[in-house]
Amino acid sequence: MVHIFLEVGAALTDQFPMPISPVLIASPLIPLFVLGVFGFHEKMTKDASLYIALLSHNTSKRAEEAELFGLTEGLDDWFLDQAGLFVAFSNSENIPPELAWLEHRVDSKASPPLLKLFAVGAAGYALIWLLIAWVFGSTALNLIFLFFIFFTKYPIQFWYSRFGLARFTSERSGWVDALIILLGLLAANLTILPRYG
Repeated sequence: MVHIFLEVGAALTDQFPMPISPVLIASPLIPLFVLGVFGFHEKMTKDASLYIALLSHNTSKRAEEAELFGLTEGLDDWFLDQAGLFVAFSNSENIPPELAWLEHRVDSKASPPLLKLFAVGAAGYALIWLLIAWVFGSTALNLIFLFFIFFTKYPIQFWYSRFGLARFTSERSGWVDALIILLGLLAANLTILPRYG
């Protein structure tokens, strides 16, 4: 999927010569793609909100067991609050029982330190980016590609979920997502990124 966006960027730079990388041209297409996928599915099949609720539900289960310098207190309730909002927002006529109860759950008004958590997450992604950039070079290209991978994985996982491949679970580790991103960056640096650098 990312390769398709990069090819569009490359085609535009070939058609209209510009002194910038195809990656920079392709970057604005990613948020439009994500919004388009979820917007289309919410309008046509009314299940995009349920998928986001499922993500929030599963993240809440992981947050129950997470301990990060005391920053995760109340994070599980906050994610359940968000899941409830998306269930209530959904127009689906068939809400799974695993999520239906969230619509009637009393909002906890939990307020974890989201800014600090975002800073810790950003630092983690920065370390991954610096490591990959140190090994392969092309610092800016890897930063943008990390952005590509992070945002495109959700609509693609969403498509898989429509075939029953997204589960209600408390067992999935966050390390799986990190490993997928690292493997994606590694594969991209060995295959497609050198062409667009």
